[in-house]
Amino acid sequence: MTRKFTRREVFRLSGAAATGAVLVACGGPAAEEPAAEAEAPMADEAMAEEAMGKESPLLAKRVAAGDLPPVEERLPLNPQVVQTWHEVGTYGGMFTVGNPAAGTFHSGRTGVGQEGVCRIGTDLTSVVPNIIESFNISADGRELTLNLRRGTKWSDGHPHTADDFEFWYVDMLNDDLAPSKPGWLQTSGNFMSFERVDDYTVKFIFTDPYPFILKYLAHYNGTNVVYPKHYGKQFHASYVDVEELEAQAQERSMDSWMALFINMAHLDEGIPEHNPDLPTLGPYKLLEKTETHWLFERNPYYWKTDQAGNQLPYIDASFIKLLQDREIQDAAFISGEVDIEFGWMPNPSNWPLYKSNEEQGEYIAIAAQNLTGSVLHFQPNQTYEADTALRDIFRDVRFRIALSHSINRDEISELAFFGRATPQQATVIPACSFYEEEYAKLNIEYDVDKANGLLDEMGLAWDSNNEWRLRPDGERLSWTIESGIDPQSNTVWQLCKGYFAAVGCDVSVKTVTGELISERYPGNQVAMGIWGADKCTDWLFPLTPQFWVPYNLGWESTMYPLWTRWIVTDGETGEEPPDELKLLWDLWQEMKVTTDEARQVELGKEIVRINAESMYVIGTVALPPHPVIIKDNLGNMPTIEQGLLFGWDLYQFYPYHSEQLYLKQPLHTRQEYNA
Repeated sequence: MTRKFTRREVFRLSGAAATGAVLVACGGPAAEEPAAEAEAPMADEAMAEEAMGKESPLLAKRVAAGDLPPVEERLPLNPQVVQTWHEVGTYGGMFTVGNPAAGTFHSGRTGVGQEGVCRIGTDLTSVVPNIIESFNISADGRELTLNLRRGTKWSDGHPHTADDFEFWYVDMLNDDLAPSKPGWLQTSGNFMSFERVDDYTVKFIFTDPYPFILKYLAHYNGTNVVYPKHYGKQFHASYVDVEELEAQAQERSMDSWMALFINMAHLDEGIPEHNPDLPTLGPYKLLEKTETHWLFERNPYYWKTDQAGNQLPYIDASFIKLLQDREIQDAAFISGEVDIEFGWMPNPSNWPLYKSNEEQGEYIAIAAQNLTGSVLHFQPNQTYEADTALRDIFRDVRFRIALSHSINRDEISELAFFGRATPQQATVIPACSFYEEEYAKLNIEYDVDKANGLLDEMGLAWDSNNEWRLRPDGERLSWTIESGIDPQSNTVWQLCKGYFAAVGCDVSVKTVTGELISERYPGNQVAMGIWGADKCTDWLFPLTPQFWVPYNLGWESTMYPLWTRWIVTDGETGEEPPDELKLLWDLWQEMKVTTDEARQVELGKEIVRINAESMYVIGTVALPPHPVIIKDNLGNMPTIEQGLLFGWDLYQFYPYHSEQLYLKQPLHTRQEYNA
């Protein structure tokens, strides 16, 4: 794996024309005959001629004991072949990955590996088949056909067939479990239809052209559409008497058969979260879950091999270590307790700490560029009902522009990211098809006099001590930001607090749990939120532009919850928004169904323009470096030169194939594993 990406290739997260698998510029219909990835450093989709007979010694022992069938009977007819980043690895060992003790299972994904219908290719621009063997989209863009990989098996050895897709559509998206149908499976408000063609072919059918469906299936959503019917049906009311299921639920202290089903049969991103008996298609299956760790062991029926025909994964077990707080997390990194950390836990401001402890911790720290349009951005709530005087101030665009001019983005880049972040508004990044420099740079100049002039113009006078500004009702201009970040460890926030104080705004941050955020943000209970502006590339901006289009009633958006609620409920609830917000919604709806790529770009740029001029969110700096921790004996880790990037837009490590990582001998004592 010696191919190096040019800077343009590395950051060109768009769909320039290329031969091979479907590219994702703006999401035009796929070719009828999708081919393998072209020139990518990994993931040859052709059949491995030597794909039989090579397996982990741990599994070979089980075969010899008669506990498992031979590897050639466990692999599909056409295994997916993964071209490793550097060399053919060796089997064995257990690697450790850190994950926050509270919050989402994000850093741990690298250690367990997600598997979706499709995936992001290693060229970082293409959609390629993953669980399925191939796909095609009809000429009118309304039908997607998925051709399954024959012989693929779940981790318990049961065949994976079209039954598993049908179970998801018919039984898991029914009105009991999913009364509100997923928005990503709708066009023009119409839920998709499903057709089971045969045991190895299914169709997704839409009422309108749907150029972005493959992007969805290559990202997070694509990992949540395949479930083991043979196992899950024993907990589902379509197959078992409801009274019997309710009794089982009561025995487990659950309030309904639906809660029982979710606990026992639901895969999250293809990963069992609660039930070790739940089969998976991933490289690892759950063995145990405690308050301190999760332990996963290799899936004996995993359906991928390397280029030499060795069944993957190389590593026998994955230990997900739950780390309580920033201090404990950093201690684990520098002491060498984790083998890879490719998540949001490392603090970029602690880069000197990570580098200075490399030798002691027997690891290397590298800086991957973080694909974010703003590492931290501010979301004034323009529908905040708890304080209408503050709400009216937030609604004045002069106030939002004033806050923007009060921020010293060059200083943020220097002090928080060693001069390696890009000052810009919260918008898409330069590599995105919808980027316009004019809008990224609008109102980003550090100009305290200009900020104060705008606030004076609004009539927000200073108090008698010339310390804080006063609202029209005579109260101090102050507000609290509620966030899941730790303000004490976030250099950007600490700097911004000072910038806002310099123009007379008294702002504090209250750290709240993810559960509270999920209630308070969509509940219109927060005056201002802060978040990072991902969804800023051609991968996710067209799919989930939640910081720029009023559609998301979730835990990342506080700009205008009541206006959003009015739009998504067709005016039944919420507050009628200004026409500009309605226009943003309409532009996005057209963008999602047009197959004309030039028109898609035109629509996307109009969304970007409106947001830049109205400044519903206020950005800081983009594309900062992000620390990645790698143990010294972890093999097949892609390099920066090979295109290693960090961010949710790429679904973290998904394009890089964690199943081909391996542990070089000799193992550290902690890495030894005996089943």
